[in-house]
Amino acid sequence: MEHSKDKSCVICEQTKDRGIYLYNRYICYDCEQVILQTQPEDEEYKTIVKKLKGLAHSTLSTSL
Repeated sequence: MEHSKDKSCVICEQTKDRGIYLYNRYICYDCEQVILQTQPEDEEYKTIVKKLKGLAHSTLSTSL
């Protein structure tokens, strides 16, 4: 299914054609792979979690 929405990744902030939509926000394939492979003890983990928390929050705010 092709989306006509913005394909700017919420994690890396780059525009890429391959990725997924989560809560109407785009995550590129490269960042999706990083998310799947990142362990809680990794330095990058906190940054990813912070950005992902923003997805749910921004969706809830626009829904109210």
